[in-house]
Amino acid sequence: MTCCPEIVLTPKEERLRKALVATADHIKIKEGKDVTVRLAGGWVRDKVIRTTSSLTAKLLSIQCNDLDVTLDSQTGYQFALKMKNYLDTTGSSDLTSITKIESNPAKSKHLETATTRFLDLDLDFVNLRSEEYTTTSRIPEMRNLERQRKTRQGETVQ
Repeated sequence: MTCCPEIVLTPKEERLRKALVATADHIKIKEGKDVTVRLAGGWVRDKVIRTTSSLTAKLLSIQCNDLDVTLDSQTGYQFALKMKNYLDTTGSSDLTSITKIESNPAKSKHLETATTRFLDLDLDFVNLRSEEYTTTSRIPEMRNLERQRKTRQGETVQ
């Protein structure tokens, strides 16, 4: 029995994966900081559905080009800037300009997000978070997971 389906990446997605891992490795070397990078959201869902169901795969034949990149130890904007700088040093111009979207709790936008494009892929970078609901509000309170990450061991996946 297989625990997880094998996800097949397109050539552009594979280039993105390599760029994300190389950036995380570069940060580790230059700053001594571990960064766990994960892809999340609809792109992952669509890849898993395409892999596990041939009928659904036919229905979802449109390629998803919107990827959510989550980070455990820094903001999405910080990582996106470091990725841009790193790729520039390698001569790559695959990453376009970065837009920072500020958090705005009044509009339930609790986390700063960075958006950019890598080749033809739309990327949103955001730090991992935890949501906690209270009995007095429908709006969750957001918490950065960096402090929680420091108390867990053996959960890194890249």
